[in-house]
Amino acid sequence: MRFCSLALLAGCFAILAATGPQAPPASQEFDRLAQEAAAIKDRHIDSLFRLPKVVGAGVGASKQNPRQPVIQVFVERKLTDKEHRRFPKILENVPVVIVVTGPFRALPESAKRTAGTSK
Repeated sequence: MRFCSLALLAGCFAILAATGPQAPPASQEFDRLAQEAAAIKDRHIDSLFRLPKVVGAGVGASKQNPRQPVIQVFVERKLTDKEHRRFPKILENVPVVIVVTGPFRALPESAKRTAGTSK
């Protein structure tokens, strides 16, 4: 499960890194805040994985304010009200968003070698 979290985080940072040093100040600020949010997520990852139905975690942009990073907690199915109440709404001043993704499955080695290539 931690591999999924790391893979998602790596993908997020790859997208963020694509803006390069010439990025406008707002983008640079988002990058800095997203890195801080990732560090916060990492500090809390063990407790997040102890919550019901959690399959991964990452950092993304808020739907309400795209300039604000949020910690995304991925769950395999919609949570009951009782389960939902167990989740934090915020971790160290970073909002937490629950995202229903379904279960994550690791790709077989053969798919990993060809992922992202077109033929």
